[in-house]
Amino acid sequence: RIKSPTFTFLSQHGKLSHYDLYRLDGPDENIFEQIFENISDDRFVLVEWPEHIESHLMKRKIKFLKLQFKHIEKDKREISIVI
Repeated sequence: RIKSPTFTFLSQHGKLSHYDLYRLDGPDENIFEQIFENISDDRFVLVEWPEHIESHLMKRKIKFLKLQFKHIEKDKREISIVI
């Protein structure tokens, strides 16, 4: 089971690097560079609150999937996948 790393910024789970950027005030080049260093063919990078680095991803032409969650009801969500 993987919990959100909200208070730790980064959690490592084997080949998965899980970042939570909720506490960032805005785009941060240093944090993007740290995340970029973890991107490779044999690793997965999951970023919560990616809007803080999305412009950096676009500039470097990095391919990514964006999952958008919409609350429908208390226990019901709609998930959209954007490529």
